[in-house]
This record gives sequence, structure tokens and C-alpha cells, in this order.
Amino acid sequence: MKLLFIDYETRSFADLPEVGAWCYSEHPTTEIVCAAYAWAGSDDIKLWKAGDALPAEFEEADGY
Repeated sequence: MKLLFIDYETRSFADLPEVGAWCYSEHPTTEIVCAAYAWAGSDDIKLWKAGDALPAEFEEADGY
């Protein structure tokens, strides 16, 4: 199994604690700014930024 850990950083005019995760994620101003990611057990942390091509690791990871 290939497990990929991903930490997304987002921004929005919506206030996450006020509106909750679901409404925040669907708000039209919410956008992903970047994501840090690494394979399980690896110290090699990589950064993806919005506008960059999708990293091959995202497609290689096992989904749930």
C-alpha cells in the first residue's frame, strides 16, 4: 500500500469556525493555496502550489 500524507492550505472569505467545514469547503471564495505532501515513513516533504501540474504522487497513492 502506498500511503501519501497531504496537508492542504486554503484561504477564503468564509470564517471556518463560524460556518463549519462543509460550508467553508463549498464557499465560492475558498481556494487551495498549496499542499505539503510526503509518503508514509519518508522525511522527504514536497510542496505543491496552486497552478502547478498535479504531482505524480497524487495519482500513485492508494485511495480510500
